[in-house]
Amino acid sequence: MDHDTFGPVHEAYPESELPPCASGAPQVHSRSPSPDWEDPGRETGRPAFLAPIFPTPPLVDDMQPNVDSSLPAPLPSVTQTPRAKPRTDVGITFEQPTPHHVSSHDKDNAYGKVDQIQCAVSAELAGAWVEEQGSAFQEHLENTIDTLYPGLDATVVAFLQSYAGYNNGRWTTIPSNPTVESELYDPLVDILSDIMAAIQVGTKRDGQKRRTENTHNILMEHTPSDAAPGKTLKSKPDISTFGNGPSVTPFPEKDILLFCYRLAASLWEVKLKLEKKFGTAEKAQVAVYAREVFIQQPNRRFVYGPILDGKEFRVLRFDRAGCYYTKSINYHENAKFFVKIAVLLASFDEDVLGLDQSIYWDWENAPEQRCLKMIPRELYDCATGNWEANSEQLVFALEATPMFSRHTIRSRGTVCWGATYKDEKYVVKDYWRADGRASEPSMLKKLVGIRGVGQMFACEEDRESIKTQRGFRDSDIMRADSDASKTVLGRSLTRVVVRRYGSTLEQAHSAHKLLCAVRQIVEGHRDALLMRGILHRDISFTNLLLSLDLKDGDGVLIDWDLSIEIQKLIDGHSTRGDSRTGTRAFQSIKVLLASPHLSHHDHMDDLESIFYVLYYVLYGHDLDGKRLPDEDLGQIIEWENPTFGSVALSLLKNSFMTGMLSNKHFDISKLRRYDGPETPRLVRFMRELKKLFTERIKKLSAAVDGDDGDDGDDGDHSATPDGYSNTRAAADYQKFLAIVNAAIADIPEQAPSFKRKQPDTTEGAQASYALPSPPKSRRLSNGGLRGSHGSRGQTSSLGGAEGSGSRMSMPAEGETPTKPTHTRASTSSVPKNGPAPRMSLSVQMDDQWESESEADDVEKDTSYTPTRPKTTKKKGTKNSAKRTSK
Repeated sequence: MDHDTFGPVHEAYPESELPPCASGAPQVHSRSPSPDWEDPGRETGRPAFLAPIFPTPPLVDDMQPNVDSSLPAPLPSVTQTPRAKPRTDVGITFEQPTPHHVSSHDKDNAYGKVDQIQCAVSAELAGAWVEEQGSAFQEHLENTIDTLYPGLDATVVAFLQSYAGYNNGRWTTIPSNPTVESELYDPLVDILSDIMAAIQVGTKRDGQKRRTENTHNILMEHTPSDAAPGKTLKSKPDISTFGNGPSVTPFPEKDILLFCYRLAASLWEVKLKLEKKFGTAEKAQVAVYAREVFIQQPNRRFVYGPILDGKEFRVLRFDRAGCYYTKSINYHENAKFFVKIAVLLASFDEDVLGLDQSIYWDWENAPEQRCLKMIPRELYDCATGNWEANSEQLVFALEATPMFSRHTIRSRGTVCWGATYKDEKYVVKDYWRADGRASEPSMLKKLVGIRGVGQMFACEEDRESIKTQRGFRDSDIMRADSDASKTVLGRSLTRVVVRRYGSTLEQAHSAHKLLCAVRQIVEGHRDALLMRGILHRDISFTNLLLSLDLKDGDGVLIDWDLSIEIQKLIDGHSTRGDSRTGTRAFQSIKVLLASPHLSHHDHMDDLESIFYVLYYVLYGHDLDGKRLPDEDLGQIIEWENPTFGSVALSLLKNSFMTGMLSNKHFDISKLRRYDGPETPRLVRFMRELKKLFTERIKKLSAAVDGDDGDDGDDGDHSATPDGYSNTRAAADYQKFLAIVNAAIADIPEQAPSFKRKQPDTTEGAQASYALPSPPKSRRLSNGGLRGSHGSRGQTSSLGGAEGSGSRMSMPAEGETPTKPTHTRASTSSVPKNGPAPRMSLSVQMDDQWESESEADDVEKDTSYTPTRPKTTKKKGTKNSAKRTSK
């Protein structure tokens, strides 16, 4: 394909290493889209989805532990002195990139064109392209092939001597001077097919096949969840090798007839002049194909995507660290190496193609059953509470598709599977841990027995490393080709098996259950820190779950792969990026600021993040637990806005928490998740929690106020919040839990339930109510359960009488609630031509996994969640694009 017709060609990255489309402004293409992309015709232009990025300052080493023995706890109590004036060599500059790179997963149903994915993946892989030094990658590939398939070298030589299409050091069917790419497609497909027919390697199973096709004009569909509403995304790799096998498909042989990324073994891209056409856009084009293979083959470890013209080719290998590729190789003169690569990329050994063979379809016994096998060194015995040595292979029955998978190339690549073993339900989480990060299993082993913390059953650490796969030694440094001073981190594959829990908090059937779950989660967070010395640091909407097992309490905190021992933070020992760890939308103001004048991540940052999750649950979801349209999300939609830099977002949250109009964000009319007599009490609960953080946030603001990054003393550092100590942390937890417990005491576990009569359909009419009938359970689209909803109650000790269509306005703190004054706007009407939707909080997380409840594990719901009658939509509501609820 001639890339001149493809679209915008991004030249060398600027200093920030972001392509032109990363600036946030919609891009207008002056060139016509290529036939290689399917353009469904989005007219709104590219949405602004790439955020300005800010730095993580160097660690300050002026913190020393100070043991405080006043708090009785299994771990020695520790104290960190607050930071005084920072080192003069530490500055803060807001133009440099942070270790948090852009992710192509940071979109929720918002890609209208495939070239928007190309732009996102360009940014994601910025600084992650590594070209081989000398011929290191070529040698590694050839050594790997020769080791796997002894005798192949002689077979290849014999093939070249007898093959009619190769003569005098040249593939004779390849045009010497092609004028268009299309002249190369069929000759290359014929050569690759002839090689495949003559030389087959690997263990071939019955029904297993390979085929290479000219796909330059065949639209292959992308995963629907990446597409904007009403859009279908498709692309057309020039040449594709397809295959089936136990790691890819159920047994049916007919699968091999399909043209799809799900069956792609390898993808070949053709250019007219490779030496002139191997820049940013060409790299990103091949990366788009590789990304889709990762998505549609969730057990894929790496993907090969060679790129070639009529004379030369490069081998590109995509993995979770980025892309490693060879120099240009003349495949006429180096025909033996070219044939070996073609053989490798069509091997019947799925492991060689990059598939994880421990996840497979059981072709022999149950072709429609997906399984996972592993031999963990230890298993946790719930009966004894001990870790027992193990040498046997465990086989889990998996659900056909993952519960969650990360739609990226460069990332932890988290994939979570619902699994069953001996009638017990689990979640198997595979992810690529960055070198230098503590492993999640090591942390979870220390957290065994703590209620409110997700419990691990088994694990496999460091199953394989990217450096080893690429042919590097552990001590070698992988340097980015765009800047040799920048290194690319290696990653290791880790597998964790944890017990399966319930849904996210918005699915709590009642406000009482929600608060009980939050209490259990905070207690678990507290005990993990004060008793085991471990801080979570990655609080997000998808990491706080309801529990289905009373032994674990009402809620659990999962996903501890970014956790750290608090003492390491106090001592100043942390990895690159630790000062801004977590899910951005829920990060605390201090973490967003990442100022050298402020101390490290601590318990109050996590508690502040829990507060933001609570606000999202209560003010961002309707009575059914579905996410509200953008127009009704208020501040939440701005937390998600990636065009806000971290400092800008910190200022927004500062105003949200401490501004003069702060309480307006907590008005009763804006709380949508529950709509009964408990609603005024929930509003007061949220305002009380907010006040818990107000003084701290004001101190943070004073400490960094006027900080311009020079070596002057711009801020009021005397106002810096106190450093960490176990005693202070225990007191903070006690204050937080006291507010939660008071609200639980005020909101009954089983509030009165009322069944609404058929409402008057007249606009603005109020509904009448009758006595309830028992609620019926119904399954949600994500597998969860909830009771059928009744109506809002008529009377309550929590706030007096409340009607139906109208709402009580929340008074200022300490005042008496007034009578209903207005009706709530309808959320069903969404303008057609609103702005492009922003990413959802449910996918903005950095590799968090999602869980869902099972029918047999959910108790009968006896609580009530009233239904809101139809009301008239307010005039003047801001237009916004309709979102798809997760």
